[in-house]
Amino acid sequence: RYFPIFFMDNLNMTPVLVQILYLISPLGQAIFSKLAQRGAEKFGRCQVTVACKWCGVSFMLLMINAYQMKLPNYVISVLYLFRTSFMNCTQAL
Repeated sequence: RYFPIFFMDNLNMTPVLVQILYLISPLGQAIFSKLAQRGAEKFGRCQVTVACKWCGVSFMLLMINAYQMKLPNYVISVLYLFRTSFMNCTQAL
C-alpha cells in the first residue's frame, strides 16, 4: 500500500515506527467497530456506514492539510490512525 512509503519517504519515519503504527491500527479499528455496531442498532447500518466513511475522508483531508502545514509526524500519525479506523470499522456491519 501507499501509506508505508509515504511515512518512510516523506515523513522520514523508520520502518520500526511504521510497523508500530500498523500494530496500533487494528486496536483502533476494533474499538471503532464496536462503536459502529452500537450506532447501527440505533440509527441503521447504512447511515452509520456513510457517516464513518465521511469521517474517514475528513481525516484523510486533515492528514493532507497537516502534511502541507509541516505539522509534527505524531500529528499526522494520529490522523492516519483515526482515518484508518473510521474507514475500516464498518466492514463487519
